[in-house]
Amino acid sequence: MKLRVLAHALLAASVGLGSVSVLANESDAVSQAFSAFDQGKHQEAENIFLNLIDNPEHKNQALMYLGWLHLGQGKTESAIEYIEQALKVAPNTADELTMSGDIYCNHAQRASMFKALKIAKTCIAQYEKAVKLEPENVDALMTAMQFYFGAPSFAGGSTEKGNALLAKLKTLSPEHATTYQVAELDRAEKTDVALALADELVKKGFSSATNQYMIAHFYRDKKHYDKALPLFSSMNKFSETIKNSWFIRDSLLQKGEILMMDSGDIPQAIKLIEEYKQKNRNSRDPHYFWSTWSLAKAYKSAGNHTKYDELVAQIESEDYESNKEFSKQFENRK
Repeated sequence: MKLRVLAHALLAASVGLGSVSVLANESDAVSQAFSAFDQGKHQEAENIFLNLIDNPEHKNQALMYLGWLHLGQGKTESAIEYIEQALKVAPNTADELTMSGDIYCNHAQRASMFKALKIAKTCIAQYEKAVKLEPENVDALMTAMQFYFGAPSFAGGSTEKGNALLAKLKTLSPEHATTYQVAELDRAEKTDVALALADELVKKGFSSATNQYMIAHFYRDKKHYDKALPLFSSMNKFSETIKNSWFIRDSLLQKGEILMMDSGDIPQAIKLIEEYKQKNRNSRDPHYFWSTWSLAKAYKSAGNHTKYDELVAQIESEDYESNKEFSKQFENRK
């Protein structure tokens, strides 16, 4: 299973839930809403956020959460409507501006080529506003930097601007900058250099659960299970927040899969993946179907073919085709 971080906490790296902050006096309600979303109860989560709109003190951020919620369900047009309502309520924050950029970028991916170009320019404009508003906001810097490096020049990409933000990020948070560089070196197939850089970062330790997860997953992809497992295992040292909860929870799945592949400790692997499945019942999560399939294979390895058949039937009864990468592998299983 390849890492596909969706927006449940950066929607995570690709959509930007990592930008979202908790309402100061409504943390219980918000936590309840996010818990409902994790359980696949999208309407319940939406109703909680809709109720918060009636409170003028929290209307702004409630609208932002609704934008995030609709983005997580692939409803980018309504997500734009909500985030634009949020932006009309002053003052704006870098979180809101970054979230709006995330929504526009995701909407651009669904649009025609002509419309996508226009929307992409709106996307980077929002990221730039976020950086200008809060120049030391690491999340805003990371998001804008990744856009500059990843987008073609005609859509607003710029290696020069990306390098400028990377230089600033190295000053503000060397840990974030190095984590990003490891991924880029790996993408450029400079694996040995990336591994050496990751090793140095591990020696220094992590202040960010997200960064630790990313480095652990890098090790896992390179089959350095002896390095990946301790990092995934110690993710519970971090206090869980809306920003990092997806990564902390997903570490259970990663540990279970490593045990299956490396040590053959199938009973412990089953225990960990079952625990993960209890915490994530959101079918729109990028690892939802992958985890069910991993659990099925673990039970099959343990000789429990009845449970294997049950889990395969469960996958087949749900909309697994929506996850194209998973669908292709699952349907080629025989």
